[in-house]
Amino acid sequence: MFGTRWKRLLLFYFVLEALSRVATGAIHVSVRVQIGAPAVLLVWGPSRTPGILAQVEQSLAGELRKQFRHWEFQPGGETRQVELCFRLLEKQPETLAVVLEHQEAADLVQQVAEEIWLAPGELAIRGGYPVASEAASSLSHAFLTFIMGRHKSRIEEILRQRVPVATEGQWDDQNRVVLPLAWENFKELRNSLFELACKSSSNEKLRLISHGQEQNGVFKPPPPNPSYSALALMPRKEVLPNGERDLTSDDFSRLRGQFIHLLAFLKEVRPPDNWDIFSPGGAP
Repeated sequence: MFGTRWKRLLLFYFVLEALSRVATGAIHVSVRVQIGAPAVLLVWGPSRTPGILAQVEQSLAGELRKQFRHWEFQPGGETRQVELCFRLLEKQPETLAVVLEHQEAADLVQQVAEEIWLAPGELAIRGGYPVASEAASSLSHAFLTFIMGRHKSRIEEILRQRVPVATEGQWDDQNRVVLPLAWENFKELRNSLFELACKSSSNEKLRLISHGQEQNGVFKPPPPNPSYSALALMPRKEVLPNGERDLTSDDFSRLRGQFIHLLAFLKEVRPPDNWDIFSPGGAP
């Protein structure tokens, strides 16, 4: 158990170091599509393939936003902070597989899922590979059905572990961390569990288990941008290699003064305690 915690801690700090170099704001997950099936590319042709891939990336990014609305997704994109790469591969003659990979850096690639999409018998029934005119819809359907449909929980696990919902925060006078997440859009997370990855100016790192708060905070962006109501978190425990430690009042003085860089990871979505069950003016 001790060894497993150490491995997770080291990996987490590697991710923190890589992501802490990006500009403040939300981390956008790039959604890319790649084709590793030469026979398919011959059918589509070099002039049509880029447009097909762009359509599929748009479709997948839109569906990811619907299913995982607490994270930001963009099709393609020049920045490669975090990437979900959907790949079509020819595993063997006339057998196509759909694959999902998660990538944070050129040397940090993890396969998330792989499924056979079309086997030789199915290709014969279809009359061959999808033609260019129906390629975008066919490929989008394949990724949505075989990858996102069957491996949704695994994708969400990757997002929670590796993709922060916010890359900055501000301490308020109640020892809470106010995230730049507008209360109107994120108040449903006010009872949820977060993990803050913090770093000091001297490069000291730590992780804090934090809870969403029922009362919103006020986030103050640089002028001339106005302040706004935002989601606030209360740090409760520090994560150690061999367990957890409750925070004390002395800890908050040190945290507020030294740890100025942070990333906020959504670990568990918990329903708010005060759901509006009855509509105003409704029956008692």
